[in-house]
Order: sequence, then C-alpha cells, then structure tokens
Amino acid sequence: MINHSYTNAAGQTRSREIQPKVGELNIDPAHPIEVWSFDAGRFADFHNTSRRMFIVTLSGELEIGYKDGSTRRLGPGDVHLEDDVTGEGHTIRVTSSEPRVAVVIPLTQEWPDVPNS
Repeated sequence: MINHSYTNAAGQTRSREIQPKVGELNIDPAHPIEVWSFDAGRFADFHNTSRRMFIVTLSGELEIGYKDGSTRRLGPGDVHLEDDVTGEGHTIRVTSSEPRVAVVIPLTQEWPDVPNS
C-alpha cells in the first residue's frame, strides 16, 4: 500500500492508502529522478508539492501533517504519492534523529479516481 496525499474537490488536502496498478502512473521523462535529504528536526509549514511524484524513504522518518489534524509517518521502505499540487497543502517534519533520505520519482499525471471527501 502507498500513502497518497491529494486535493479533493473542496480544495482540502487529504490522505488515503492506495494500491496502484501497473501503468496507471508514468514517470515524467522531463524531470530527473532525485535523492533528497532533510536534516533531523526539519519542519516545513503548510505547502503544496511542486509536481506529482512518488517519494520512497530510504532512511530516517518523516511525519506529514494535514489541516484536519491527521498525520502520516513514513519510514524506510515506505512509498508516498505526493499529489496535492493545489489546495491547502500539508506540513512535513523529520521525526528521526538522523536525516530523512528519499528517492523522488516525478510523474506525468494525477492519480485517477480522487475522492471528493
């Protein structure tokens, strides 16, 4: 399962678990695959993602926060589909004592079947 941050029809960023099917999302050849590293304790207030992407955590732990008060924790091996390019956005906080390192894979299209709530 993959954690999916998305923007619903009301412009609210929400989170859900999804199971993607092969071929539903494609890697964007116009953007390189990157490795990101965020220092322990790093916090970023509410923001949107710059583009749709899969993020695979290699080490460290990250907490994603949503306006409704819910949070998701991602650790090594967890995959996150970042899809909230509009709307109210989300926060991030590195909760581990070590940096959070992740592989970022840009995608060409949004996830199909985004719920309204």
